[in-house]
Amino acid sequence: MFHDILNEGLSPQKGSKSIPVTLSTRIRLARNLREFPFPGRAETSQRRAVLTRCLDAMTEIKDLDSSFAVEVDDLSELERQILV
Repeated sequence: MFHDILNEGLSPQKGSKSIPVTLSTRIRLARNLREFPFPGRAETSQRRAVLTRCLDAMTEIKDLDSSFAVEVDDLSELERQILV
């Protein structure tokens, strides 16, 4: 369902009676990457390196085989608000 939301987009004007539930999720990520500063102090290249390292590690987790990653920068403002 969430994958459909990301692919088709949502509009407050396009209400759907077939989906009476709104999904809300929040993730808190604690990390142990001493060689990288936290995002507020990191350069773009450092943030990209952390993302790459995390995504690579996640591909090794069998229970995440059916999951997918979405970059926040690729989402519309409404899609970002849905995730908050």
